[in-house]
Amino acid sequence: MNKKKILSLVMSIVMTGTLLASCGGGTQNASTDEDVTVISLWVNNSHSKSVMDELVNEWNNTTGKEKGIKIDYVVKGDDYTSQLEMALNADNPPDIFLKGANAKNVENGVVATLTDYPKAVEWLKNYEGYIEYYSNPYYKGEQKIVTVPKGVGVYGLVYNKDMFKAAGIVDENGEAKPPKTYAEMIEYAKKLTNPEKKEYGIIFPVKWSGWTTTDIIYPALVSGGKNSGYDRKTGTFDYSDIAPIMNAILQIKHDGSCYPGAESLDNDPARALFAEGRIGMKFSGDYDVGVFTNQFPAKCDWGVVEYPSENADVRYKNPMIYTEGGVISTKAIERVGFEKVFEVYKWFNSDELVRELYKEGLIIPYKYDIYEDIVDECKMPQIAEFAKITENGANVMANINSRPEGFTGQSIQSLCANDFWYEKKPIEETLAEYSKACTEGIATYIEENPDYDTSPFIDPDWDIRLK
Repeated sequence: MNKKKILSLVMSIVMTGTLLASCGGGTQNASTDEDVTVISLWVNNSHSKSVMDELVNEWNNTTGKEKGIKIDYVVKGDDYTSQLEMALNADNPPDIFLKGANAKNVENGVVATLTDYPKAVEWLKNYEGYIEYYSNPYYKGEQKIVTVPKGVGVYGLVYNKDMFKAAGIVDENGEAKPPKTYAEMIEYAKKLTNPEKKEYGIIFPVKWSGWTTTDIIYPALVSGGKNSGYDRKTGTFDYSDIAPIMNAILQIKHDGSCYPGAESLDNDPARALFAEGRIGMKFSGDYDVGVFTNQFPAKCDWGVVEYPSENADVRYKNPMIYTEGGVISTKAIERVGFEKVFEVYKWFNSDELVRELYKEGLIIPYKYDIYEDIVDECKMPQIAEFAKITENGANVMANINSRPEGFTGQSIQSLCANDFWYEKKPIEETLAEYSKACTEGIATYIEENPDYDTSPFIDPDWDIRLK
């Protein structure tokens, strides 16, 4: 056999071996290479990649090296959902991954139930007081803890300090003075509006699908303590708390103090206008800090405060949305055991890691105690201002399921953006009808779904009023 044929045969064997290896589980799963176990970790948040790459490398070269573990940190970005779905459908999931905490993955045995492992049970004690009110999947009436809260999304009011000062809305030190009540919000919006300069007191992106949540439901929660009308103490609906904030918005509309054409305005144009320095106030979430830093760099000095409330002396905790710390796949545990995968999972959710990410402005930790001593060390001052809101924050929990008769196709979101905004019917009257229909609709849903467990949604001791 000549040299060319020998070389061709060798290359063929090498390529065949490579193909066989690539078909036998892929690079996304935990694998053992000599004394090192590689654990794959999939995320979708590419904005933190450079910082996380550095922190992962540091862990790999210290703790990981000591324990014989290496993290393979994979950022999927915008393509994350489809890539994860493909991996799950192929029964080849990553070892640790985000967006996996759902009932389907629990039912199919794709993700590990943390409380099945003694070491995890002990570790979960760190989350007492938080894990109980975190939206973990419920499967056949039993709570399956498959993930833990890691960060939070926080909501409040952003305001243009320059416009406030120019309008004389300042405190005794000459600093911009944001509103604490709906009445002050109405008053300040009027003072801040100057149509000749194309400046307006506040902006309402009514066309945006999230407008009702950020501008109505969450402010109403601060005033009345109910998430979208649901009373967790009694297991009933009462949407009456929405009327005061909706009426305040309509008063601002009548005064001409909001940016015109709100019903055709989406959120991105609204954010761009605020960034231009032409809007005095806007209801917002902490995600807007990145928008006003990178997407639409703010041309004004702006700040963040808690939502105003109907009554300055009666306030409930500020709404927060917990973000999950990922799940562990059962495949990883089958392959390399629980202990090594759990080492990576613990680090990924550790106080030490989230403190470092907070300093970079990449996350607001789920618990204020974690970063209370470094709250002002964040590189992004407005993230620090949103973070301070979490000191008096409460998780926005899922509501009980309901099938309200007579409101087919109508949700509170569509009522606010259509019937209420266009003032088709008295708000209080419609809210009373809707509350009754939703409360009665609970019985309808239970009748249609007899296995539905209502206990996670009812707590007679539920109390988020600020003392």
